[in-house]
Formats: sequence, structure tokens, C-alpha cells
Amino acid sequence: MQNHMSLHSSPYHVTLDFAYLMNEQEIQSPEPGASIDPATGHKLTRDFYRVAVLGSALSFGILGATLESLHSSVAGFGFDLDWGTAIAFVVGFALTLLYWKLVLQNARVNRRASWVLALVGIVLFLYPLRFIPKDRLPDMAEGLVLAAIALGGAGSLIYMVGKNLLDEDDNNP
Repeated sequence: MQNHMSLHSSPYHVTLDFAYLMNEQEIQSPEPGASIDPATGHKLTRDFYRVAVLGSALSFGILGATLESLHSSVAGFGFDLDWGTAIAFVVGFALTLLYWKLVLQNARVNRRASWVLALVGIVLFLYPLRFIPKDRLPDMAEGLVLAAIALGGAGSLIYMVGKNLLDEDDNNP
């Protein structure tokens, strides 16, 4: 009897490895400054990196395409799809793949590159505010501040729960 369960769906499949979940197999963390190679890690690690790389590349590609096609209109703003939209998608997709290549090759670059990516994401998120009429900007600012506080609180809770779970694992070998 095999010690794993597989759920298959074409063209991708998900495998749940019970040996890994039961801590029968140790996964070594890379040393600080060492490169991270998902190809040599555990299958769950490889799958995570595959999802993270493709998901973020698609997200930034779509973000670039959306912002390129955005224009002013009588209603506030609208979208014009053209070749520039496709080019912006490819550029966003490619830059995100470059980000992941840098991060996975050198863990020291990870923090700086992640800060740059976060700042670019925030700037691109706020870019459409230029289409908001000036008299409505205070209301939008209030909503954005409240959303940032709510997301910051949720992120803090997730961080604290994760940290406590890791501390419990360290105390219970």
C-alpha cells in the first residue's frame, strides 16, 4: 500500500504526501545567502514555487495590460485594448519572471527585490487614482486608508499565528 494520495486533473496534478505531513522526511532550509533551487527540493516546495512564479507573473502581466489600456473618459475612465496592451502584458510577465530568477538564485537579493516589487505594486495600484475627479479624492483616500488598516491588521494576525505555530514546533521536537 502506498503512503500517499494523488488527486489528478489534467494538465496539472496535486499530490498530498503523508510522509512529509507526518514529519518522517526532513526538509533542509537553505543557509542564509545560499541560492534556492526548487528543482532539488521536495515536491511540495517545487509545486509551491511553480504556483507562486506563474501566479505572480500572470498577475503583474494583467496589471500591466490593464494599466496600459486605461484611459480617461466622460464616465471617469475606460479601457482601450490594442497591441500596446499585449506588449504591456508580456513586459509585466517577463519582469516578474526576472524577479523570481533573481530571488531564487541568491537569497540575499530576495529582500531588496521583494521591497522593489512591493513598491512597484503599490505605485501601480494607486496609478488609476489620477482618473478620479478631484472632489471625490478625499472619499477615496479615506477608503484606501481604512482598507490599508484592515489589511494590515489581517496580515499582523496571520504573522502572529504563524510565528506562534513555528514557536510551538520548536518547543515540541
